[in-house]
Amino acid sequence: MRIQTSGLRIAFMTRGEARQRGGGPLRPSPQLEPWLRNLAQRFSLAQDVPSFHEPVEIVVAGGTSLVGGFVEVFAQELKKVEFPLKVSGVRRANDALSSVVRGCLIAAALEQQ
Repeated sequence: MRIQTSGLRIAFMTRGEARQRGGGPLRPSPQLEPWLRNLAQRFSLAQDVPSFHEPVEIVVAGGTSLVGGFVEVFAQELKKVEFPLKVSGVRRANDALSSVVRGCLIAAALEQQ
């Protein structure tokens, strides 16, 4: 199964910016929820999505996932979307910076077969 989406840049306010604006938690970009809805729609329309007997864990990676509070905000926004798979949770990849590159390399190698 292959679901392709465009890259997502999510802007967060830093703690300093949040303090200057009166405090509050880190906030996601308005782009996040529409991006998640698009991802859910792509999963819904895909022909070859395997069926899972247990909820799946979503693993986020890349530099954006290293921003403090990102995983929590992503999980919170994901709950607002009617996602076609049951999700057990969201976590950051152990090696968030190289996981994306490693995944691209694996996908490219599989295409060559």
